[in-house]
Amino acid sequence: MPSDINSMMTKSEFLSDYYKRKPWYYIFLLLTLGCVAAAAFLLILNGEVLVNIGKNFSSFDSVKMVKFAWCVVAGVLIILTVPCFILTKRFNSKAVDAYSKYLSGLEMKPDISEENLTAGENEWKCKVCGRVNANYVGTCACKEARPAGISPSIAKDD
Repeated sequence: MPSDINSMMTKSEFLSDYYKRKPWYYIFLLLTLGCVAAAAFLLILNGEVLVNIGKNFSSFDSVKMVKFAWCVVAGVLIILTVPCFILTKRFNSKAVDAYSKYLSGLEMKPDISEENLTAGENEWKCKVCGRVNANYVGTCACKEARPAGISPSIAKDD
């Protein structure tokens, strides 16, 4: 994960990377779209049977019965679309939450080199990052240890 604002990922880059690591999103998205497309296709081809179902159903010949069966399959596909859509939305919601956590985890601080930080009487300045630390701190936030020659009681800026 990038640690500064200059190497921050955009939302589209983050979501693309997130979905690559979690391919279930694409599976449920494709299932949702496939079920809708297949149901629409089947209903367009065989829908006239549903219009005529109010008439005498027992007079349907074998071709109309097969078309009716395809309409039932289309209904099942429409019903199957609902959980696939819900799971797709849930994955998308989790991805947006992960992006929010990613943004909140970034350190939004200015570049230390732009600031003129000097260590006070009870402070010492890190040689690596330039952060000013309290006298009692033995390790800087950047994981650099206080120089050995600096005593905690007399640590000052160079």
